Amino acid sequence: MNFFFNRSEQGEAGPLRIDLYGASVDATGSASRVVRLPAPFNAPLGSVRSSYSVAFSRTHAFWTVNNDGSLDVHAFSMKLDGEWIPADMSLELPGDCVLHEFEYAFWAVPYAPLLFFSAKERDASCKVLPGSPSDVFVVKLNEAGLPEGVPVPVAGVSQPGKSDAEPSLSPDSCWLYFASERDTPDKLRLFRAHRVE
Repeated sequence: MNFFFNRSEQGEAGPLRIDLYGASVDATGSASRVVRLPAPFNAPLGSVRSSYSVAFSRTHAFWTVNNDGSLDVHAFSMKLDGEWIPADMSLELPGDCVLHEFEYAFWAVPYAPLLFFSAKERDASCKVLPGSPSDVFVVKLNEAGLPEGVPVPVAGVSQPGKSDAEPSLSPDSCWLYFASERDTPDKLRLFRAHRVE
């Protein structure tokens, strides 16, 4: 599988939860072998737990879970070799500001201990700014796949008061692609920036 996404699971009363799926996409853009990811990525059928925003490095998987269909949101990291035991991953800004986003739009760098994600911009007291703009963050990871230090907005990409989100890297890891409303308020467009260490 080389393509991962989330989609709503339908029930008699409408969407009950969101689950993670994988597929194989060929050079023409056609997807085949679409499968629902197994536990621990998804909860058993019938659960209200939703899973979002999965990304893979060569050694770890990262994804978000909303346990109760409301606001019990957690980010997880899991080593891919071994017993597949997820670790609760706290993403914390300065001032004990713990992030609880539904979808982080994780992007893991395959060969480097870096994780890119997007989250709502906050003030010094951890309150989301008016209009809920978002920033693109990066955090260094330790060998366990957990944050080593504090996530920081990506310099030259995240602009105060503007929504910058959905980070991804080019195959050679030299370009960072992201969505932004910087030139078109309330309309997201695709941008790229040369990655700088």
